[in-house]
Amino acid sequence: MTLPEIKSHLPILQVLDHYSLKPNKNGMLNCPFHNDKTPSLQIYPQTNTFCCFSSNCKAGTGDVIEFIRLMEKCTKHKALVKATSMAGNHTTYMNETNFAKLFKVFEGNLKKSEKAQGYLKGRNLNPVAFEVGFNGTAWPQMKECVIFPLKDKDDKIVSLYGRSVNARDTGKHYYSKDRKGLYPKWPSPNTQTLILTESIIDAATLELAVSREPLAVLACYGTNGFTQDHEQAVRELKHLQEIIIFFDGDAAGRAGAQRLAEKLKLILNGRLSMINCPEGEDINSLAQSHEREIFKHLIEQRKGFSFSPDSYRDEKRNGSTSPKLHINTSAREHLTLDTSNPELLYYRNGVLNITVLGGIRITGMDRMRVTLKLESKTKDNALPLRHNLDLYNKGQVDQLVTQATESLEVSTLEATHVVAALTAELEQYRERKLELLKPKREEKKQLSETEKREALDYLKSKDLLKQTAQDITRSGIVGEKINSVIAYLTYTSRKREKPLHLMCLGASGTGKTYLQEKISQLIPEEDKLEITTLSENAFYYFGQEELKQKLILIEDLDGAGDVLRTW
Repeated sequence: MTLPEIKSHLPILQVLDHYSLKPNKNGMLNCPFHNDKTPSLQIYPQTNTFCCFSSNCKAGTGDVIEFIRLMEKCTKHKALVKATSMAGNHTTYMNETNFAKLFKVFEGNLKKSEKAQGYLKGRNLNPVAFEVGFNGTAWPQMKECVIFPLKDKDDKIVSLYGRSVNARDTGKHYYSKDRKGLYPKWPSPNTQTLILTESIIDAATLELAVSREPLAVLACYGTNGFTQDHEQAVRELKHLQEIIIFFDGDAAGRAGAQRLAEKLKLILNGRLSMINCPEGEDINSLAQSHEREIFKHLIEQRKGFSFSPDSYRDEKRNGSTSPKLHINTSAREHLTLDTSNPELLYYRNGVLNITVLGGIRITGMDRMRVTLKLESKTKDNALPLRHNLDLYNKGQVDQLVTQATESLEVSTLEATHVVAALTAELEQYRERKLELLKPKREEKKQLSETEKREALDYLKSKDLLKQTAQDITRSGIVGEKINSVIAYLTYTSRKREKPLHLMCLGASGTGKTYLQEKISQLIPEEDKLEITTLSENAFYYFGQEELKQKLILIEDLDGAGDVLRTW
C-alpha cells in the first residue's frame, strides 16, 4: 500500500478512536502531547490533519502518520507500519449495496443492545416505529452510535449517520464519507407541505408526531446543511404548496432559518413559513417534555415569509443578491384560528370572520371573557359588530347570536355554530398555552470526566489548605485571609452529615456582607439559597429534603431567633 493510499484509507477520526481520544463538537480536544488543561488540539477531518495551537507544545501540525508517530513515540517507519495495519481494517469506502447490508447488521444489533434502546427511549423515540440501527464496535467510524440511513430517490441507502449513545458524548454525531442522500427518505411526488428540520434526530421525532401524505418531513444536516440533494428534491415536487422551516430555538437556529429561506425563495413557487421553536428548545427536547399536541400547536402558530422587492433592489445595488425577509401572516390565511399575535386572534370559518381583540386570559378556566369583532364574509357593506362577553355565559352568547343575525344577515343556526366552534378552538388554544407554561424539571448539573479528574487532582495536592487560601485570594478577596478560609470551609461542610454553621459579628460597615457574598460566589448556584430576612414561618414552606446539603445565607438575623430554634 502506497503512502497516499494509506492516508486516503485511514481517517484521522479512526486514529483518534484507536487511542480513545474524542474531540468535542468543535473538533477540539486536550492535546495528548503536552500538559493541556483546556482543548488546544484542533482536528480537521476534511484534510485528515491536526494542529496544536498551544505555545507550550512542539507537536505543531501534521497528518495521520505524524499523529501515530507522536503517540507511539517511535520512528516514522514504525508509524507507517502501524498506519498500514490500521488502514487495512478500515471499511469506510463502500458502495450502495454494502451500505444496505451493513445497515441490516446494525438493525439486528439494535435489538440486542439495551443501551441503544434505552438511549432512543430516553429521547422519546420508539425504536420499532422507524428505521434505525446500532453499531457497537464492529465499524470503527461510528462506534457506539445509533445509525440512521440516508436514501436516494430510488429509496436505496447511500450514506449513514451516527449519533453517539455514550452519556459523555451525547452531542457527537458522524456522517459516512462523501455524505449523500436524504433522511428519512426522498419526499413523495404527492407532497404538498414539506417541513425542514435542523437535524436527523429532530426529523425522526417529528416524523412520528405528524400526519403523513400530503405532508412530508425532511432533515437538513445542520443550519447550513441544505445540500444539492435537498434542492433537487424540492424542485421535483410539482404539487408542493408550502415549505415550513422548523429549526432550533436559539440564535443559530433562527439565523440558519433565515439563510435557508432566502435560498428557498429562489426555487419555491408557493408559501414559505417558519415555526418559532421555544427559546433553548429543539424538536426532540419538546417531545421529551410535552405531549405530541405541542407540535400541532406550533405548526398552527407558524409565520409566513415575504420578500420586499424594494429591499431586493437596494441590496442588489449594493452588491448583494439576497433579498431581506419580512414576517407576515399571509401564509396562514387558510388556518381556522390564527394565533400568531396573542393580542389579535383571527378566526376564519363558516360565514363570519371573527377577531378576538386583546386575546384571552390563560388563567381562570371557569370563564372565557373576550372582546369580539364580527364581520360578514358575504355582505361587503355590512358594518362589523363588536361585543364583549363571557363565552361561558349562555345569556350573553344568545344576545351575541341575536345581534349577529340582525346586523350581519346570517341565520341563527349559522351564527350559533360559528360561536360554538370558536369557543372550542379558544379552549384548545388555552390548554396548549397552559401546557407550555408548565415549568421544566431542572437537570442536575454533572461534572465532565475531565473536570472530575482535575477536582480529584486538586484535592490530592500537597498543602491543600494553603493552596485553597491562595486561590481564594486570587478570586479577589484581599485582607481577610483567615476569615475567608474559615467561611469557605464552613460553606463546604454543607455536604457532611452534620454541617458547620457560621455567624459573622461586627460593627456596621466592617465588611461582613461583603465577605459573605464573595465567599458564596465560590459555591455552585444550585447549592445555595440567599435570604435577606426571615419571617416567622419561613422554613415551614420548604419540602422535607429541599434544603438538604444546601448553603443558606441569611443577611440579617434581626427577629430570626424563633425561626432558627425550629432547627
